Amino acid sequence: MLSDDHWLSSTRVATHDFLDTSESAETVRRVNGLRGRWTRRSDGYFTLGAVSFLDAAEAPDGYLAAAAHTNSLLSTAFDDLYSGLFGFLASVLDEPVDYREPLALPGFQIFEFYGEPSESRRPQDFQGLDLGEQSAAERAHFDVQFLRAAPGCTPEATVSFTLPLEQPSGGAGLAVWPLDCAEAVERNMSEADLLDFATQNAYERVSYETGRMILHDGLMLHAAMGGGTGPRGQRITLQGHGIRHRGRWTTYW
Repeated sequence: MLSDDHWLSSTRVATHDFLDTSESAETVRRVNGLRGRWTRRSDGYFTLGAVSFLDAAEAPDGYLAAAAHTNSLLSTAFDDLYSGLFGFLASVLDEPVDYREPLALPGFQIFEFYGEPSESRRPQDFQGLDLGEQSAAERAHFDVQFLRAAPGCTPEATVSFTLPLEQPSGGAGLAVWPLDCAEAVERNMSEADLLDFATQNAYERVSYETGRMILHDGLMLHAAMGGGTGPRGQRITLQGHGIRHRGRWTTYW
């Protein structure tokens, strides 16, 4: 267990500078350069790397196979980024951090937005995952993907991190509700109950800043969200999680 004075035990969300503007832009350039290796998840929504909450939805085998396929690509293309990431996480968590196969390396989530329909664009050109404020409650969740990625794992603590690299017009952010996973389990809350809670209760909005890492334990009810209507441009983030065992952290996505 973490000590009571560790920031993960007492802080809902923490933010830290990680990349500067030029480093963020260079990472975006590399991600876009690998567009042919992106996985399309829905209209306007892509990932670069294996994702436990999607690829292990049915069983871990598909996720582990996808990780084996993409990890070498990511580690080669972003070796310097991962080196810096693990050192950064070790510093803020104040404990050793690494990555271990066969789990997936932290990867990239990409959304593409093209604004409102016009005479030259059809409404179907704009269909995709809605990240607007009005639909935030529908995406509210806890980060318990380790149950799928590593069945049987009982971590001493967890962490989730998001690094904004490119934002669409109107910006982007994270909605966080005052409900933790342990309380939801104790209250035997269903998915419908969580939706009701998120719909009826106010959330804290944490705005993204390019190059500034957002960290939390993943066990507060939360959801990704956009800013404004008719966004244009790309929303690209580096995403990952960590699980703690015997005072060491293992990252995955």
